[in-house]
Amino acid sequence: MKKTGIVKSAVLCAALACAMTAGAETLRFAAESSYAPFIFVDSKSGNHAGFEVDLMKLIGKKLGAKIEIINMGFDAVIPSLVTGTVDIGGSAITITEERAKRVNFTTPYYDSGLSILINKSDENSIKGIEDLAGKDVCVQIGTSGAERAGKIKDVKLHQFNAVNEAYLELQNMGCRAVITDRPVTAYFLMQRKGSAKRFVHLPKTLDAEQFGFAVTKKKPRLVARLNKVLADLHQSGEFKALFEKWFGVQ
Repeated sequence: MKKTGIVKSAVLCAALACAMTAGAETLRFAAESSYAPFIFVDSKSGNHAGFEVDLMKLIGKKLGAKIEIINMGFDAVIPSLVTGTVDIGGSAITITEERAKRVNFTTPYYDSGLSILINKSDENSIKGIEDLAGKDVCVQIGTSGAERAGKIKDVKLHQFNAVNEAYLELQNMGCRAVITDRPVTAYFLMQRKGSAKRFVHLPKTLDAEQFGFAVTKKKPRLVARLNKVLADLHQSGEFKALFEKWFGVQ
């Protein structure tokens, strides 16, 4: 082939690649980006990282779609889905009947439960949720942890936009406990040296729950597509490998 032919072919291939990229579906993924290990901003790279981020990248690859992460407060995720501003919602959303009235959910991708984190100084006086009656409790607004904490008798609820703010308030003795998802607290403690001397993660798991991706009801076919990819990832072993990367064990 002549050189001019090679150049023309290269130009044609580049044009086709651009056309394919331009025509690729974009799925807007809404999440609150401080919910490690599910989704957070890596301090070194400044990029989003976490189990959900890697999982959504895999899903996007399988669907031939671009995943656009849109950071927002957790309490804004479902309203944004309802209005159609975004397509998929994450940040470890617990599947509940009430939420399912407003959005659709994929098949669950994680079995979890709530847990209680307290200061080491309270380990002899706070053994379980019943010991939090009348006390100050920190939670992230709009979460299942906030809902459960709100049922404690005479509780004084401190609600924050990000779970890290709740942990900080606990550390500063502004509340007596933080109630949130167990894997989130476990990861928080794992990332901080000396945390065992400062905090106690109570062993009992409260309210078993499952996480799923929330999907706008305006795109019913999207749920079926996501479920098919999740099933394929389980079948291929890719889901297992990703799970063990972030949580250690299946």
